[in-house]
Parts: sequence; C-alpha cells; structure tokens
Amino acid sequence: MTLDKTIKYAGLAIAGGAIGAAIGILVAPASGAETRRKISDRIESERNEFLKKMRRDPRSEDGYPYSVISA
Repeated sequence: MTLDKTIKYAGLAIAGGAIGAAIGILVAPASGAETRRKISDRIESERNEFLKKMRRDPRSEDGYPYSVISA
C-alpha cells in the first residue's frame, strides 16, 4: 500500500470517528454529568454487593453442601 492510500484511510478513519462521536452526543438520552453519575452509582452498587458476598460465611447459608462444621 502506498503512503497516499495509507494517509487517505487514516483520514477517513479519523473523520468517521468524529462523525460517530458527534452523532452520539446529539442523540444521547441524558447529559454527560447525569450519565457519569449513573455509571458511578452502578459501579459503587456492584462493588458493595461484591464485598458483601465476600464477607458472608458460606457455611451459614441454607443448603451449603460442603459444611465442615457439624450442627
């Protein structure tokens, strides 16, 4: 591939990315600040749920089949 074609394709890729970003901004259902807040809230919620599961003792759950502590 010649240098001219490489530059042409790189320019088309950059232009396509810019057009896609512009369309995304125009059709976004919420403002950027609101979207970032929603993402942050979701990440915090998932993190808290994960940490809660990690702290829970699986032997205390009903139906845990491999309990090493006899009741």
